[in-house]
Amino acid sequence: MELSENQNKEALNHLLDCVINPEDKVSGIIRQIIGQGVDSLSKNQKHHYDNTIKPSLVEKCSSTSCNQPTVAGRAHCGACALEYGTDSEHITDGETVA
Repeated sequence: MELSENQNKEALNHLLDCVINPEDKVSGIIRQIIGQGVDSLSKNQKHHYDNTIKPSLVEKCSSTSCNQPTVAGRAHCGACALEYGTDSEHITDGETVA
């Protein structure tokens, strides 16, 4: 699943807020990406992003009958969110979805 820029930032913020230790080097890389973009990373930071952070930006949908990916921090993929609703509002490509 390829994430849009907004989805990428949403997932990065989720990792920063809920998963990553604020003192960890990963949180520094995430804050740099959010503020300055992936292109601002050094070669070593980019390697860490590609191999550690980026794979964590996508999760499996929470619906037991669905195998679709979703943005990290969202309960459901887009299709299941329409069918089952969401836990809270989130932003998708600049649009707020309830």
